[in-house]
Amino acid sequence: MAEFCLKDLVRRAGREAEFEIASAALHTDEIGNPVYPPARRELAAHGIACAGKAARLIQRGEYTRWDRIVGMDEANRRDLLRLFPGDPDGRISLLLDGTDHPHPVADPWYTGDFTATWRDVLEGCRALLAAIPDPRTPFNSVPEAFDRWRPRYCNALFDCVANRAALGPGRRSLEIGPGTGQATEFALRTGADCTAIELGANLAAFCARKFARYPNFHLVHGDFATHPFEPASFDLVYSAATIQWIGEEIAYPRCRDLLRPGGTLAMFFTRSDYKTPAPALYADIQKVYDAWYRTATPYTKRFDYEKAGDWGFQAMERREFPFRRVFTADEYVAYIGTHSDHIGLRPECRQPFYDGIRAAIERHGGALEMVGAYILYLWTRGLPKSVAVIPSAGRR
Repeated sequence: MAEFCLKDLVRRAGREAEFEIASAALHTDEIGNPVYPPARRELAAHGIACAGKAARLIQRGEYTRWDRIVGMDEANRRDLLRLFPGDPDGRISLLLDGTDHPHPVADPWYTGDFTATWRDVLEGCRALLAAIPDPRTPFNSVPEAFDRWRPRYCNALFDCVANRAALGPGRRSLEIGPGTGQATEFALRTGADCTAIELGANLAAFCARKFARYPNFHLVHGDFATHPFEPASFDLVYSAATIQWIGEEIAYPRCRDLLRPGGTLAMFFTRSDYKTPAPALYADIQKVYDAWYRTATPYTKRFDYEKAGDWGFQAMERREFPFRRVFTADEYVAYIGTHSDHIGLRPECRQPFYDGIRAAIERHGGALEMVGAYILYLWTRGLPKSVAVIPSAGRR
């Protein structure tokens, strides 16, 4: 059950490429058998298929194949430690060890209660997935710098979002990935009931402290793709440069399902340009990138903001709000240090890269001008189609 529960959570989180997940038995009793029928029915009740699975025996040589070897109860732990003496790399744990109240997973062989087992398995799998570093949270390591240097957007953009969603008392909004709250306060000031869900633990803690004075603010530390929000419960779902980390196939249907009919989906991000104001400075900076830009976390995300119509959204509106920023050399180095790919610069490249950027800006007058626009996309969740029921002539 745990294998297929975890696979489902990973799939819904859009992280399948990161994982290999399997299960194996510690005893030979069920080798070759499919998933036990009551367990199969419990999985099916949650929309999870397990066809084709046959029990196999774990092998002594598998210890180094897996980063984590997870048992269900103390008997499993004892058997695993006999099979892999001493657990030299600390790979062995129990599924519920990472929860707030560790305990053995309820064994349905003795209880006959497969639903109770499912609840334990789901809780443990969620905790296990949350404990594994997520490439979608590169900014979690730099919350203070992120808060200082990332875009604040503009009031005109926020007014467009608030007006389209008719935000105010009695209305509900959900922000996806607030980071440190660059686009949070405008919604709070309307008096709406505002929830924000943040995957990064440090970012979530920062955001919770920052807006603690607002009684209408609710911070959830969790994964937007899998958190059990009530369907059709928000008037506005919005993202400030976060939704692209989730992907269209997950993000759009998830937003649609959480919005009330007629609710608003708002997505905005920054498009910036420092080449146009100073082509020579741009060319010098590119030389530094060619020489020293080596990153373990290249940014490869692509998101089509105009594709929401494929998932039942209507009435797209696109707006642009121009901006201009000027950085000193040190400010610009601090700013790009909060970019996901720059956070992952290789240690041997980090100092010469930033020194090169700083020196290039100093050679060109000590300032870098950036121009661009905040891009806003607004969509409306489609209303249910109305159906007219016309009685037959003899039944009026």
